[in-house]
Amino acid sequence: MENNAFKKTFREHVKETSYLSYNEEDYLEAIFNLIQDNRPLTNKELADYLNISRPSVTHMINRLQKKEILIKNDNIIYLSETGFKIGAFLAERHKETEKFLSLIGIQDKKLEKAEKLEHVLDKELLERIKKLNAFLETSAYE
Repeated sequence: MENNAFKKTFREHVKETSYLSYNEEDYLEAIFNLIQDNRPLTNKELADYLNISRPSVTHMINRLQKKEILIKNDNIIYLSETGFKIGAFLAERHKETEKFLSLIGIQDKKLEKAEKLEHVLDKELLERIKKLNAFLETSAYE
């Protein structure tokens, strides 16, 4: 007889182990990327970049503020220290995931596949993928 107490769905596991939802991660990654040139970022610019409505952006900004990921002052979006650290991790995770897919020959819908795959990579797995990427870049893999 199987013990159902130990069976969890993937979604249940993610909810228990993740501080941010996939959506929140996507917003934070976008904010991190947009503020890299040190210019002010507004809700409108973020909405335009993500191609979504301003009310949706406002809702998510409020959620991220409650989690102390970002600060909004005079309609300008800033990352908190925690938000900056998480954003840097998310941006690196995305870059390394896309690189991995390229190195193994995935070209068709690479961005879409990277977006799906990156959300399940924790720090340990990301470090392993970075090492694998470095190996694949120096090998004659085809």
